[in-house]
Amino acid sequence: MLTIARLGSWGINYYEKTADRSGPEGGLTEYYSEGNRRAPRMVLAGDQEAVAELVGLPSGHVISEKQIHAWWSEAQAPSGAMGRAFAAPTVDALGRSRDGVHGFDLTFAAPKSVSVMRGMADPQMLGQFTRAHRDAVKVALEYLNQHAGYTRRHNPVTGNKDLEKLPGLALIEYNHETSRAGDPHLHSHMILPNRQARADGKLASLDSKSLYHEARAAGMVYQTALRDGLSQRLGVLWGEVNRDSGVAEIVGVNPQAIKLFSKRKTQLDEWVRENVDGRVGAAATAAGQRATKVVKGEDQTLDELRDAWESELAEHGINVVERGNAIAPHNMQPPTVDEVLEFVRQGRSTW
Repeated sequence: MLTIARLGSWGINYYEKTADRSGPEGGLTEYYSEGNRRAPRMVLAGDQEAVAELVGLPSGHVISEKQIHAWWSEAQAPSGAMGRAFAAPTVDALGRSRDGVHGFDLTFAAPKSVSVMRGMADPQMLGQFTRAHRDAVKVALEYLNQHAGYTRRHNPVTGNKDLEKLPGLALIEYNHETSRAGDPHLHSHMILPNRQARADGKLASLDSKSLYHEARAAGMVYQTALRDGLSQRLGVLWGEVNRDSGVAEIVGVNPQAIKLFSKRKTQLDEWVRENVDGRVGAAATAAGQRATKVVKGEDQTLDELRDAWESELAEHGINVVERGNAIAPHNMQPPTVDEVLEFVRQGRSTW
């Protein structure tokens, strides 16, 4: 699924704290790193060649801490391109802090069954899960660029602020392995600075209305692309797709394992039930996340985390795979067109 959060002037600091710039090859080493080669990298959507020239970094290139903070706080891209300065944070008459929107956190999270199977997989299979996830994120970002990659520009004739299509979107990618409760939780924070390059080389604010309008659809695109990628790479089969979230779980993954490694979700659900009068939704969940925010534990490698997860499963007598069909044979035959049409006809009169 995809969630979007507005970030203020200090919003980038959390993501930077999850990295250690003393890692090998000049990269970053997250405290839950895979292979000690994590680094926040640029991910570009749209006209990548044009965007790379405008912002100064190509897709896949590591972005330095200095470059990130200049972009985030001073509205200056690595290329030196500038945008309108951010307003300084203020405090209103009631003592409430007011801060501008410096960027957005677009968080793409894999279904729990994917995270659980990936967390217990061998290195080769783990890599297939990772690549399928990152490829799916890129597909969703291309969708967002196409449908929400806009800024608003003053029209001197009408006096209105007209939508103007951007050449593309430039994001900073932080990949994380765990939830705040320490469970396997594959997700990517795609940080979208609120100063994006226009075709004329200047940086401009995003049209956030378009971004939020397309968030649900982009989340569906991510989930669909992830299922397709993992089916092709590993032959996994999928259960029923949730119509609200677009999420489906891998067939054969033990529901007890999913529940065991969903401690953070359980914590949030309990907080929502007890504190927001039975209301549900993104706003209630976001409030619960703020209220129950905890600091992650000691630095751990993925191997150390895997050992802990295996011990937890053994303690509760739970196997990850409930049945032998979580990973299907690679030579499985896809359904024919007639079989697909017949399947659809059984549940829908029109489609």
